Amino acid sequence: MIDASTQPFPDADSGWHYPEGAPSAGFDGEHGKVPLRQGLSVHYCAGVDRHDHTGQVELLPGLALYIFLAGRPHATLGGRPLLPDLPGAGQGPQAVLVSRARPELLLRHSQLGRYTSKVAITVTTDWLADSGLDTKGDGCDIAAFAERHLAQLSWRPDRSLAAAAEYILQVSPFSGSLRRLHLESRVIDLLAETFTRIADPASNQESHRLKQRDRQRVRRVEDFILAGEHRGNVSLSELAACAGVSISTLQRLFLAVHGISPVEYIRRARLEQARHALRFEGISVKEAAFRAGYSTTANFSTAFRRQYGYPPGMEAHG
Repeated sequence: MIDASTQPFPDADSGWHYPEGAPSAGFDGEHGKVPLRQGLSVHYCAGVDRHDHTGQVELLPGLALYIFLAGRPHATLGGRPLLPDLPGAGQGPQAVLVSRARPELLLRHSQLGRYTSKVAITVTTDWLADSGLDTKGDGCDIAAFAERHLAQLSWRPDRSLAAAAEYILQVSPFSGSLRRLHLESRVIDLLAETFTRIADPASNQESHRLKQRDRQRVRRVEDFILAGEHRGNVSLSELAACAGVSISTLQRLFLAVHGISPVEYIRRARLEQARHALRFEGISVKEAAFRAGYSTTANFSTAFRRQYGYPPGMEAHG
């Protein structure tokens, strides 16, 4: 669907970008960005990474809908996995809506030979306002969702939503302005389906049926973990006490909000903190392993490679 209106270059809206130079040098397949109207754009790609590459970009406030039809990204937004694990991860398409209440850094790791097929739709806060979606009340929680920095809603798309996303990747029978208009109609359909999951409790996930008090409990534990004041093992009983709930309730809340257990959240958070320190503080891999709570650099390197797709030595300055 690439034409004169398509921009197959690094995309500051969706955060997907390739090694510097000609786009075909870093990605083999269809990819591009189509700006539909002010504050609304769609980015798509279907192909294979041709290099091991790490890139980052600062994203502006807004909402981004990512629909992964094939493949899973090795990417973090604000230090958190862009695509949370769902039961049966890797089996079929997966979608995630992410809010950015303020500018945030997205880090993406390309891996030689990895296939990805995805559509990313980005809307700005101005577009939400122009569409009348910036007002709270009347049972519509879209504005509230957009105000929660790094809020996530993830689910497995049904056939109709996946088909609408696949259409964007196909060669359109239309051209020029009519092509853009037809594409915009599909994008609006995808957004409407997604926003319904926020506004309609019947179609909503458990994570968005949680009470505000439960969300605050999860945030307290997140803050405790991310503060990094403890290098050794932290027990589930300590985390539960921090949240003021039982261990079983804590596990249920983390599964609802993040799609993973508290233990897995800690592991990923420590790896991300170690990655950040390797890149920006210039620490050694041995020191990074210690900060992440690993007894040996070998175990740390294995976990790091599994998480990010490349060894920690590629981040180290020395």
